[in-house]
Amino acid sequence: MPAYLEQAQQKLQCDGYKITNARQDVLETLANSKQALTAYGIQDLLKQNCKDYQAITIYRVLDLFCELNLVHRIYSINAFVKCLPEKDHDHHHHQFLVCEKCHHIKKIENQIPCTTITRGFVVKQDIHEILGLCNSCN
Repeated sequence: MPAYLEQAQQKLQCDGYKITNARQDVLETLANSKQALTAYGIQDLLKQNCKDYQAITIYRVLDLFCELNLVHRIYSINAFVKCLPEKDHDHHHHQFLVCEKCHHIKKIENQIPCTTITRGFVVKQDIHEILGLCNSCN
């Protein structure tokens, strides 16, 4: 069993969530993907395996996974990428290189500091997405 799948299942159970069929199927799809997937992309992959879920179900699962830090949402392409739950990193500060063509995502480890914070403003998320083409698509 891939590390992501096992750790995500443990995180769900530890936080009191059942591993429903939809959650398990979305987890497996994300675990087997090397690129960011949209909810409709996940839906299409599941249909290929004779598993038919409505898009709203997949979005609800993905919303929960975002809340539990099991996936990162890539806003610029409206897609999701798995995130290992045991990683010790700040889930409120995300920086990614995003290939617009193949949706390959690379997390930037050396974070660019957010230098301008307005007094009296509480930052909930600080998201940096750099769009372009990866070496394979360039």
